[in-house]
Amino acid sequence: MKHALLFTLSFLTSFYTQAMNEREFVERLQNIHPFFEQLELSTQIKKIEKQATTAAEDWIIGVDVKHKNEDARHISSIATYNDLTTTSLDVSATKKIFNSGSDVTFKHTWKEKNKDINTTRNKFSVDYSYPLLLNKGGINDRLNTDLATIDIQVNQLDKQEQAENFVLEKLKKFVDLAYAQERRVINEQRLNLANQELTLVKTKFAASVVDKVDVLLQEDAYQNAKQQLLQSEQDLVLLRHEIAIILGMGFDEVIAKFNLYKAYQLSNDNLKEYLSTNSR
Repeated sequence: MKHALLFTLSFLTSFYTQAMNEREFVERLQNIHPFFEQLELSTQIKKIEKQATTAAEDWIIGVDVKHKNEDARHISSIATYNDLTTTSLDVSATKKIFNSGSDVTFKHTWKEKNKDINTTRNKFSVDYSYPLLLNKGGINDRLNTDLATIDIQVNQLDKQEQAENFVLEKLKKFVDLAYAQERRVINEQRLNLANQELTLVKTKFAASVVDKVDVLLQEDAYQNAKQQLLQSEQDLVLLRHEIAIILGMGFDEVIAKFNLYKAYQLSNDNLKEYLSTNSR
C-alpha cells in the first residue's frame, strides 16, 4: 500500500507539472480557435463595406476627342476655303467632396481648325458648386459612410461580447476538466480506502470477529467505489478529448491546473459602480 501511495504521488506530480492554468487556456483558445478569426473577418467585411461607400468621392476623368474633315470645294458659301479640318480634345476631372457636399470640376479644351490657315484655341475652366440647404455640409453625401462607421463600432462591441461569451463557455469546460481530475483523484482514494476496509473486514471475519454479511457489505462498497472510479475516469477522458479538439492539442497535453478550493470574495461596495463604468 505504501508503494502504491508513492506511485500515486509521483504520478500526480508529473501529471500537474505540464498542466496549464486558466490564463494559458484562454490565450491558446484565442490563438488557435477559428471562432476569433471569424470575428476578425466580419470586422474586415464591415470596413470594406465602409470603403465602398466612398466610391462617389473618387476623381472622375473624362476625355472627349473629335476630328472632322470636310471638302469645301463644292460648298459655294465657303468657297474661299478648299479644306475644312477641325480637331478638338476635351479633358475633364470631377470630384465630389463629401465633407462639404461640394463638387469641383477642372476642364481643359484644345481645338484646332485648319481652313487652309491653322487656328488653335486652348481653354481652361474650373467649376465649383456648394450646396446651401438640402445637402449642407455634405450630410446626404456622407450618410452611407457615417452609417457604415456606426455599423463598425456596433460590430466591434458585438465582437467583444461574442468573444467574452465564447471564452466564458469554454472556461466552463476548463473548470469541468479540473473538477473531473479532482473527482478522479478522490474516487481513487476512496477505492484505496475501500480496499483497505475490505482487507480489514476479511481479517476480522477470519478471526470470527465479524459476520459474513459484513464482508459482503464491504465487498459491495468496494465495487461501488471501483465503479465510481471507472465512471470518473471515463468522464475525464471524454473531457480531455473534447478540449484537445478545441485547443488543437494532443490528448496528453490537456491537463488543468486550477484550485477548486480557493475562496473568492466580492466587494459589494464598488460592484454597481464597476458595472456602470465597464458595461457596454
